[in-house]
Amino acid sequence: MRTTRLAAVLGPVALTAVLCGPVLQFAFLNWDDTVTIVNNAALTADGRWTWAWTTRLLEHVQPVSWLVWVAVAAAGGLDAAHFHAVNLAAHLLVVALTAVLALRWTGPIHRASRAEHTRDRTDVVTALAAATAAALAGVHPLRMEVVAWISAAPYAIATALALLALVVWDGRVASQGRIAASAMLYALSCAARPVAPGLPLVWLLLGWWHGRRVRDSLTAILPSLAIAIVAGTVEWMARRPVQLALPWSYRLEMALTAPWYYGWRLVRPGPSTALDILPLDPQGSLPVVAAAAAALVALTAVLWSLRRRLPAALVVWGAYLVLLAPASGLIASGLQARADRYAYVPALAVVFGVSGALRLMAVTPWRQTAVLLAAIAAVGGAAVASQAALRPWASSRELWTHAIMVNSANDMAHYNLGATLAAEGRPSEAVVHYRAAVTLNPAHADARANLDRLEAATLEQEGNRLMTDGRAREALSRYAEAVRRDPARRHAQGALGMGLASQGRIDDAVPHLREALRLGNTDSAVPAALGALLAEQGDLIGARQVLESQLRRHPESVALAQNLARVMAATPGLSPADRRRAVLIADRVVEATGGDDPRALDTLAEALRSAGQPDDARRVRARAALLARAQGQAALAGAIERRGTTPR
Repeated sequence: MRTTRLAAVLGPVALTAVLCGPVLQFAFLNWDDTVTIVNNAALTADGRWTWAWTTRLLEHVQPVSWLVWVAVAAAGGLDAAHFHAVNLAAHLLVVALTAVLALRWTGPIHRASRAEHTRDRTDVVTALAAATAAALAGVHPLRMEVVAWISAAPYAIATALALLALVVWDGRVASQGRIAASAMLYALSCAARPVAPGLPLVWLLLGWWHGRRVRDSLTAILPSLAIAIVAGTVEWMARRPVQLALPWSYRLEMALTAPWYYGWRLVRPGPSTALDILPLDPQGSLPVVAAAAAALVALTAVLWSLRRRLPAALVVWGAYLVLLAPASGLIASGLQARADRYAYVPALAVVFGVSGALRLMAVTPWRQTAVLLAAIAAVGGAAVASQAALRPWASSRELWTHAIMVNSANDMAHYNLGATLAAEGRPSEAVVHYRAAVTLNPAHADARANLDRLEAATLEQEGNRLMTDGRAREALSRYAEAVRRDPARRHAQGALGMGLASQGRIDDAVPHLREALRLGNTDSAVPAALGALLAEQGDLIGARQVLESQLRRHPESVALAQNLARVMAATPGLSPADRRRAVLIADRVVEATGGDDPRALDTLAEALRSAGQPDDARRVRARAALLARAQGQAALAGAIERRGTTPR
């Protein structure tokens, strides 16, 4: 018997490990994983052990789970395989504990039977029923979200701790020490994530099933009930910022149909979407509410009438309802309507019911054979379906591609796939999905912003090509549209400002050049142009500030140095030291240009004139004008000569 029971525990664990093992190769996902793990500096910061107890990141209170992740990060760094191993290990523990409890609850083993072979067969049937329940708890497709998604680990951790609490005390008559130990484990479960606030009521149902007085059971669960109330209140307060003001008719419809929805999903899983988004205009249907409520009342009444013949059925139904209630949708939180992980705990009540039903049916040899075949078919079918359910979780791109395949009208799936493609360097494909998200939900601000950024990048590239081809007017229109779509594009801002300046639109150009600098422009031509334009507007002080600060960043820039020397030479009231500095800067510009740039020579002439060296200024200016004529720049030569005759 011991070997049989051990096989009933280890068999489902091994099956689950083999089928779910590929998750160790899965990547982090761009759905909460980036916030909880990848970009979460708190996981490795000095105060991480204290932070785990106080954080409300993502509107959850789960210090035990945070501590587990902190320990994983400390031991192996931010390696996705290590974090996936946590999910898998916790899930395997859930499977093992499910088998242990199913063996305990499936039914009495008739040791008093006269025939040894009858006892052996009964033991095997009990083990088969328990193993079937545990295997379904391990490999059913609805379990795969929790196993494959790193951020869902708190569900598995909390469930494992809750099942440990049930192993320690399952509602029977027990010592105060066992009840207290069970309450402590339940407290740890709630601290990992309060996924089973209804567990104290399950204890009450189990006490009734075991024949205990309700008063005694109530007394025993009071500590756990207090823990559930505190944990639920804290979690509710943490989630208040994301609670939505949905119509009560819709909330009632969600809550009353949830038992049927998840029950049907347990029987026929079908394709699942990672993110079942709330409708844009959620409205409840009163006929649906009435029908769902009537069905719940009817089934409960039937099971109540059978409570003496089939008490376990009423316990299973009651446990399923109370464990599902918090995730049923009555309290709206976040944009997700339903999720497979919401059924992770409630589904255990169903698999325990399956175990009991199999044990109850296997009363004759031919029925035992039928039960065996049914168990093999159920577990085999679940195993095959679980592989299809597991595969999309391998990467963000696969996950959101699958979600769109399930529901092409899911704007959040389109948005997340767009973000994935953009991060992979595939902007043209990302634009398609951002545009789809905005079409489906015009109020989707993030999708709109990302779409604008990508389209602005495309417009900027078009502007660059047009400018290279000499089509400046068309290029400026592209730059202007790029800036309108994404004002943070510093190159487009600078290119637009430079283009406007070339057209003589100084007042229009200056704001764009200033913005380009503010955004961290790295092209020295932009501040050189801004300094020249500010000087032309008469803001010599502002021009000098821009040119001097940018020359320190780009000491190799001839244009910046030349414009600075010219601005300093034109600034009235300059100190003798600054005027000598202007001459020195201009002289270096002439040297840097090889002495054959008439503009550089003209700047040196202005600096010499400002420094009180008129003879040197006339000599250099004459050379500049002569050089300009020799280069065919007659207009420039004339302007240089006129400056020489203009009194200061």
